[in-house]
Amino acid sequence: MKSKWFKHILFCMVMISILLTYTKNLMAFSGKVHERINEEAILQNKESISNYIMGYTGLKGFKDKVRGKEILQLIKDSNNAEDWVPGDPIHSHFYNPLTNAAFTSGIGSWTPSAYARANDSSNQYSWSKARLYFYLGLTSSSDMDRMNYFYNAFEALGHVVHLLQDMAVPAHTRLDLHGPFEPFESYTSKQRNNLLYNQAPYEGSSLVSKISDAPLQLWDGGFYDETNLPVGSNTVGLAEYSAANFVSDGTIFKGQPHPMLVGITGLIGDTNCADILMGAAQPYVIMVPSGIGYDRRIYISKTSDDRVDMLAAFSFLKNATVIRGKSKGLSWNAICNRLVFLLDDAVHEDYAVTLVPHAVGYSAALMDHFFKSQIEISLPDSGVYASVPNNGNIYPYDNMNFTQITLKPKNILISGEDMSGGDVTLTVTYRLANTDPFVTGTVDVSNEVHHAIATKSGITIPKGTPVGLTFDLTNTPIPILATDVYLQIAYRGNIGTNSDEVAFGYKDISEPTPVDHFNNMDKTCLNSNWYDAGSAQAIAIVDKNGNHIADSPNEWDVYTHNVTDVYLRYSPINNPLPASSTENLSSIAWINAGGFNRALYILTDYEFNYSDLFSQLKTTTDDKFRHPSGPTIFTGTAIKRQTEFVSSNSCDKEINKCYLQRNPGFYEFRGSNMWWGAGTILINNGYPTNDCPFSQLNPIPNPSKPAMVQSQPQKGVVVSTPAYGEPRFVPLSR
Repeated sequence: MKSKWFKHILFCMVMISILLTYTKNLMAFSGKVHERINEEAILQNKESISNYIMGYTGLKGFKDKVRGKEILQLIKDSNNAEDWVPGDPIHSHFYNPLTNAAFTSGIGSWTPSAYARANDSSNQYSWSKARLYFYLGLTSSSDMDRMNYFYNAFEALGHVVHLLQDMAVPAHTRLDLHGPFEPFESYTSKQRNNLLYNQAPYEGSSLVSKISDAPLQLWDGGFYDETNLPVGSNTVGLAEYSAANFVSDGTIFKGQPHPMLVGITGLIGDTNCADILMGAAQPYVIMVPSGIGYDRRIYISKTSDDRVDMLAAFSFLKNATVIRGKSKGLSWNAICNRLVFLLDDAVHEDYAVTLVPHAVGYSAALMDHFFKSQIEISLPDSGVYASVPNNGNIYPYDNMNFTQITLKPKNILISGEDMSGGDVTLTVTYRLANTDPFVTGTVDVSNEVHHAIATKSGITIPKGTPVGLTFDLTNTPIPILATDVYLQIAYRGNIGTNSDEVAFGYKDISEPTPVDHFNNMDKTCLNSNWYDAGSAQAIAIVDKNGNHIADSPNEWDVYTHNVTDVYLRYSPINNPLPASSTENLSSIAWINAGGFNRALYILTDYEFNYSDLFSQLKTTTDDKFRHPSGPTIFTGTAIKRQTEFVSSNSCDKEINKCYLQRNPGFYEFRGSNMWWGAGTILINNGYPTNDCPFSQLNPIPNPSKPAMVQSQPQKGVVVSTPAYGEPRFVPLSR
């Protein structure tokens, strides 16, 4: 007998344990609703999310795959899986914004809140674990390890997002411990294909939690207490908003100070219940079948601050006796307190119209915060991240690689925490052109993502002035055939009070950009026409004294000039610096008249400054003119040859049309293929002005902008029309 009862008790305990541990997907939004919320959070922010993924990993956005699974699907699946983590009891998906905890007594008091679980370092799917996995993915040299760590990071991120989405369920923020058929959750599950998923984006203050923690403000911004109602639905924490403005089946006007049915001493009520009963407010009414015909179901509204039209309902027939209590001298407030309220599908539909979009918008904010750079990368004072001299080799440009990267990282943590004495790893991700990339238009590019990695130890990244760092990439050099180039910086070490914390950032930089110069001073512009410099025809036009030489002070220099000692200097866009014989990155010893020179290739920002300083050499003793030299400074434009994710109406239905392949526009100048944005064409000063059309020498494309036109899709990708800029012309000074 004893054995029989023991078996019954043991069986019951096991069944209770199983129910508490494994039925959580019935205890919040259903798995399918969670998945849809997560999917919409990504799709409605697809450009920013994809560009984060591309910038950090080199992968082509959320539609690319890691370990064979699409990133979007991976995050959705892991979001759903949070309800099925073995050993994670149901109570860890609750959070009360009034106590900043879940259950503080009774059943569930031993389990963490949803926010605490998101930050629990022993939880393999926590915020800190997601960040650590992402760091390891950024810094691993093995392709397999990188993909495994990125997989784990996206998986953990999906779990954490789930714990935030649960805050859009009032039962989970009002601590209404319920069974598997909580009415609001059941309604959203049944109506998941009809719910409104348009995001209500978080618009609150900057997220300033410590780097090690998920941003508490998305859960709880500290605006809600016993007397203060949080105002501004998408500027406060999601838990605050749902707890203070809605009710659940087991907490209808109880368990929380708000929504308050009617006013009490010193406080004003949140609803229009009394106004409806006294006829001062027109209620929402639905006629529902009853045993004797139809009953009026009357809906009261939350009218304070963030309005909720259908907060709760009561049956007129079932409450008729209570309503007649007015004849007994009861106040309208007292009658309201005696009404029996219910929540039906009409109420839950009204709730879902607001709460589901908030779940979408706050999920997007959490993912954006996860990816947002904590380290800012900027150009060094030299104006280039890397350069390599042109050794004269033609495609495939053997032995022309970037072997070091110099940059300036800066700590931009909003929390103000220090980064000191840690390891800093630079990773450069890129693809490779399969043909010569220094031409106009589209070239074939490999699908494989390559990466170069280098680490420096004992580094402090300051919060104010950025620090200059140079990384040696001799063992993993970057070829000048690289396309889709991104820099990633990852730090691990002391951050604030944590001795082993990580931070990261990325930057989209230029693709290898040639520095081109052409000496056009074998030609001269006279009266709007080009002539051969030094020719008899050119001299005759300016020869005023008839000696067949251009030599007198009131005549014009029409002679040929070679160029020597060309000094090249580059600088960040906000700090233009002139070139000099002592301040320069590189120099060109000589360019013959009519000659072309491609001095070097650079990696820089898409916009930068560059400066030239050169001296002219006379080619005839008849040339008596003197030309003082001085530096010129231009705003530079570097090459962009990469695939970007650009959101548009056309790509909502066909995701491949979101990918835009950027292609540069070179131009042929007198037989030389030139990049217009980083070099110059050196010209004689025209007479009387420099108004000769260069089309007389050869056609030059009109300037255009990169995003003005898109050609038809090629290989499933939209291809931009090549962008041409105005060539930079430098006339010889008089």
